[in-house]
This record gives sequence, structure tokens and C-alpha cells, in this order.
Amino acid sequence: AGQNWTEVVSKTPEGGYRLGNPDAAIKLVEYGSRTCPTCGLFGREGMPKLVEQYVSKGNVSFEYRDFLVHGAPDLALALLGTCVPDANFFPVLEAMFTSQNDYLQKLE
Repeated sequence: AGQNWTEVVSKTPEGGYRLGNPDAAIKLVEYGSRTCPTCGLFGREGMPKLVEQYVSKGNVSFEYRDFLVHGAPDLALALLGTCVPDANFFPVLEAMFTSQNDYLQKLE
């Protein structure tokens, strides 16, 4: 009780990154693309609520796995996202989704 699960990040055997209690009763896995507008919207609007209300309390763990559906841009961003220590994975992912509209315009 009282543990802040938002500080617990680990790489999973499946190649994703898990935020929260690894023993949580509910394990949510997102297969996401850093260039997908829907994934970006969830990252900007849904993820903060999910983390605040459920992950932080240890009830839900959230794992993100890159799903490279848009070719080279996805690959480059996925690789860049793993060039940081595990603890920084989710802040970098959040920053990518926050600035997604800016870099998507440059890819058009």
C-alpha cells in the first residue's frame, strides 16, 4: 500500500515496456504506432487518466509494444524510443505523442 507504481518500468520478454505493478490483476497491452493519429490521441488524452486512476494504484499494468505499420517512420521512432534507460521510456513516448502533429506534417 502506498507505493507509486508509476515509477516501476520494466522491459518485457515480448519486447515491450511495462509501466506499473507487474503483478496487477489487469494487464493492458497496447500495440501502438508512434505515427498513428489514434495512438497519439490515446497517448495524449487517455493515457494520463489511465495512469492516474489505475496504474498508479497498482490495479492495472500498462505495456506498450511498438507495432510498425507505417514503414520507415515507425521504425526510426521506435528505435529512437528505446535509446534511453528503461525508466525514461514512457516520458519519451509521451513526448513523441505530444509532438506527433508537428512531425507528421513534415512526413506528408
